Amino acid sequence: MSPARDMRRGPPAGHDLRISLTVEQDHDGVLVARLVVDEPDGLRVEVELTGDELALLLAGETQEVPGQVSEPVLEPEPPPEPPPEPEDVAPAAPSPAPPLASHGTDLDDPPPGTEPIARSTDVALGEAVLAFIRGRWRDAVVVRRDIGSLLVTYSRPGSFGRVQQRLATSRVRRRT
Repeated sequence: MSPARDMRRGPPAGHDLRISLTVEQDHDGVLVARLVVDEPDGLRVEVELTGDELALLLAGETQEVPGQVSEPVLEPEPPPEPPPEPEDVAPAAPSPAPPLASHGTDLDDPPPGTEPIARSTDVALGEAVLAFIRGRWRDAVVVRRDIGSLLVTYSRPGSFGRVQQRLATSRVRRRT
């Protein structure tokens, strides 16, 4: 048994594929079909079929034919740029902190202009709220409501982007 047949495959994944099929007849009268399949990730499969092989495929028979598979050529990443040379300029003033950072870091010191949420059902899905996460009040959006808790999503600095956090209803407030 060939190694290609012994390989295990996972479940198929859906992709939009570009497929072309050309059929030509050479001067000897031999019919040749060429099938090319391009995947968005760069994988390309090319198969040439003779008239007999094509006829058997159309009749529902499985055929084993030689083909070419090319994988995408990965270009190396450019080296990182060196940091800029320091200039003899006065340091820039620090950027102002985001509005929520100026509020207290204590749960007992909620931001002004907010009200507590008594029950998780008092807030709508998709509603913008303030949530006490990692020691400070942050802008968040309600994703799910459960008894006594809310699942919210918020932006976390760095490469994390949007993350989700489950919080007790007492740690979430609504703007007034």
